[in-house]
Amino acid sequence: MKPREASILLLVLVLGLAAVVTFGFGGDEDAPPPAGEPEQGIPAGVPVAPSRTGSNESDRNPIPEPIDPVTGANDTRPTRELPPDAEAGVIDGELIVRGDLLDVIPDYTILVNELLHDPTGQQRGEHFRRVFRINPDGLQLFAIENVPFSNRGYRVEIFADGMNGSSTIVSVTQQAPVAEAVLTLMQAGPFTVRLTDQYNNALEGKQVELRPTPPIGRRNVFSESDGYGSAVFPVLVAGDYEVWVDNTYRDTIAVIAELNGSNPTRAGAGSTLLQLPVGRSLQVELADRVNNPMAGITVQLRKIDTRDSRTTERTSDSLGHAVFEHLEPGPYRLEVRGESIRPTFRRIDVLEPDETAQEMQQIQIRVNPR
Repeated sequence: MKPREASILLLVLVLGLAAVVTFGFGGDEDAPPPAGEPEQGIPAGVPVAPSRTGSNESDRNPIPEPIDPVTGANDTRPTRELPPDAEAGVIDGELIVRGDLLDVIPDYTILVNELLHDPTGQQRGEHFRRVFRINPDGLQLFAIENVPFSNRGYRVEIFADGMNGSSTIVSVTQQAPVAEAVLTLMQAGPFTVRLTDQYNNALEGKQVELRPTPPIGRRNVFSESDGYGSAVFPVLVAGDYEVWVDNTYRDTIAVIAELNGSNPTRAGAGSTLLQLPVGRSLQVELADRVNNPMAGITVQLRKIDTRDSRTTERTSDSLGHAVFEHLEPGPYRLEVRGESIRPTFRRIDVLEPDETAQEMQQIQIRVNPR
């Protein structure tokens, strides 16, 4: 071998050996570092995100399923599909409720009513009533199965003891046999019924009963008015109620609760003012000299010992009666006028009402023709 060729061969060998030392012997450039050693450029102790490279989709991190905001559990319902020849549908529902209320709600009732408009009240559409237990470990899911197909739609309502529930309207048809309903429950708040007389004086010691109308999912509740005339109900579920005071019907009220589906909370305090006139009723009986009743006669009444100069006026009926209700006790000036009679004036005293007195005070007046 000539010296020149030997020098070239030696140079090639040296370059080859340098390449092997620098680049290794064909190892996988993507191989992870030995256990316990951090990757180049990443400080020790810092977690490394999983690789998103690669052609196989199953190697990637799956997209997280929806999380229950109450319990943090992955408890989702798969999409329901019914066979094409199904003879009835289903209502899949979800209840949204605060986590701290799960321990105080053992169960809840779902009421489903078909939207059938019948002013006579003689017809009633399809209706269902189902009770479900609270699930303490996941989402509150329920299903109403075997719901007949209807073009009218259904109202879905939720009830639970001491809770205000929402409602929604869904459609269950052969073309769309699966309906979804999202309902909410929140703790009912306090409600106050304040009682006063016609002079805005508080009425104390009155027995107040609220009767729900209709009574579905609610109970009769009772209270007694205090020195401020307030009958307080610590927890009152929303809805319409008849107000009964001392076993006498007085009025119908509506208790309304604001529902927030994304963040249900306890309802705010509500109240209503109910004025119950008190005092003695006065019946003025008008007749002529031969005791024939005088109809169509004007009778005016004004209290004497007050700065209020307002006059109350009534007209006698076919029996000659003119009735004044809930008069404050004290002296009054009574005036009788008519086209066919001479004016008549009288001072009368309305008595204080008590348990022994008659409910209505009566006075007879003989009038003279012109």
